[in-house]
Amino acid sequence: MASIQEAEQIVRRLTRKYGFLNEQMMDDIEQFNAQYRREIDENWLAMESAVSHSVKIGARFVFELLQNAEDNIFKKAHAEKALPFVCFKIYPNKIIVECNEDGFTEPDLQAICAVGQSTKSASHGYIGAKGIGFKSVFIAASRVHIQSGNFSFEFRHNKTDPGIGMVRPIWVSPAETIPSPLTRTTLYIHDQGDPDEIQHLKRIISMQFDDLQETCLLFLHKLEQISLEFYGENGELERSKYFRKHKIDDYRVSLETTSGAHGVETTQSQIYHITRQMATNLARSDNRELPDTEEAKNTSSKAEVVLAFPITDSSEPLITQKNQDLFAFLPLRRSDYKFLIHSDFDTNANRQDIVTTSRRNLDLRGWIAWPMFLPSSDTSSDAFWSGLDHEIQSLMKKAPVLKSRNRIDMRLVGDVVILASDAKDAEGHPLFDDPTKDLYLSPSYSQKAIDILEGYGLGRLNIQTFLN
Repeated sequence: MASIQEAEQIVRRLTRKYGFLNEQMMDDIEQFNAQYRREIDENWLAMESAVSHSVKIGARFVFELLQNAEDNIFKKAHAEKALPFVCFKIYPNKIIVECNEDGFTEPDLQAICAVGQSTKSASHGYIGAKGIGFKSVFIAASRVHIQSGNFSFEFRHNKTDPGIGMVRPIWVSPAETIPSPLTRTTLYIHDQGDPDEIQHLKRIISMQFDDLQETCLLFLHKLEQISLEFYGENGELERSKYFRKHKIDDYRVSLETTSGAHGVETTQSQIYHITRQMATNLARSDNRELPDTEEAKNTSSKAEVVLAFPITDSSEPLITQKNQDLFAFLPLRRSDYKFLIHSDFDTNANRQDIVTTSRRNLDLRGWIAWPMFLPSSDTSSDAFWSGLDHEIQSLMKKAPVLKSRNRIDMRLVGDVVILASDAKDAEGHPLFDDPTKDLYLSPSYSQKAIDILEGYGLGRLNIQTFLN
C-alpha cells in the first residue's frame, strides 16, 4: 500500500497532467505546436461526449453507483471472512458510499481520470455502459471526495464547467483515518442553479434509492450485502434497509431484508432456486464500446443467462399474483413471468427496458426458455416476449419434464394424461392401471399447475385411452 507521501505525489502528478487551460493558453500552445492543440481539443471533445451521455443515463444514477461497487476487488474482505458490501448513507445535501473493497492503487486513479475509456468494458461481467463509469456521479454531484487507504482526493465539477474537473484530482489531507479495507466516497449534491431543479434532483435521487430491491443481489457476483441509511436535516438516522445474500447450496440462495424505522426493525427472507447457462454465438452488443481485439470479440459473444425461481422453505414453487423483474445486471422493469430473468441485454439509454429490435437480445431470448413456472398463454404484453412463450411451448413438447404416478424417469407432455375423476376408485387410485406404460400424471401436481400444463399440450384421459 502506498504511504501518505507516495499517495500525495501520485495525486499531484495527475493534477498537473490534467491541469486547467484557458483559451489564451490554448492559442499559445497552438502557435508553439499545432499537434498538441489538436490532441488537447480531442480530449475535451471526448469529455463533453462523456458528460452528454451521462445526462442520458441520469435516471439510473443509483445503479451506476452500484456498478462501481460491484466492479471492485474484495480479496481482503474474503480473507477476513467478511461479506463484500456497499453502504449508501443518504443525507439531504450529500451521499456517502462505503465499500470494503481492497483499496485504491495508482492504476485505479489513472483509470478514473481516463477520458472515455474503460479497462473493464470487454468483460461480460461488467455492468457499466460505454465506459462512462465513475464520471456519471457528476449527474448529481458538484464535488466528489474519495478516501481509500492513504489516498485522499476530490474532483470538482459545476454544471457550467466544460468537464475537465471530472478528471482532475485534487489532493485533500485526510481528516481522519478510516479502517482497512474500506473506500469512502462522499458526493456533495449540486447546490447551484434553480432551487426547484435542485429539489427535484434530490427527490429523484431519494426515490431511486427507495426503489433499490434486494433481488439485485441475485445477479451481482461479488456484492453480498447492500445497506441503505436515510438521514434527516439534523443528521439523525430516520430509516434504513439492509439486504443480505446467503448461499444455501449450489442452486439455492436466501435473500434477507431488514427494514428499520423509528427504532423498530422487521426482517423477512425469500429463497430462490437459481439456474445458470452460458449463451454463446451472440451478436455484438450495441451498449458498449469494445476494444478492437480478438479477445474482446470472443468475450462479448458470450453472456450468462440466469433464471431465479422463488420457492418456499421446503423448496416448493412459490407462485404469486405478482410478476417478477427483468434484469440486465440491475432491474429494468416488471416482466410477464413468475420468475426473474437476467442476462447482458442491450438496454435503451435510460436502462428502463431492453431494446426489442437488438440482434443480441433476440439471440439471448432463445436461451431463456425453461419448462418451469410456466406462463399462461396470454401473459405476454408485446411481440418480443410472446416469442419466448412460443419457444417454451416448443421446448415443452420435446423435453421430458413431467412426473407420472410410478416411474422415476421424467416424461414428455404427450406421454401422460390427467386421470379423470370418473376413472378413479373411492381412494383416488386408477380403476385400470398399467405400471409399465404409467400413463397417468402424478397426483402431486396441484390443480393450478394442471390448468397451466393443459395450455402446453397435457391431455385428459379419453374413452379410447381408457379402453386400451
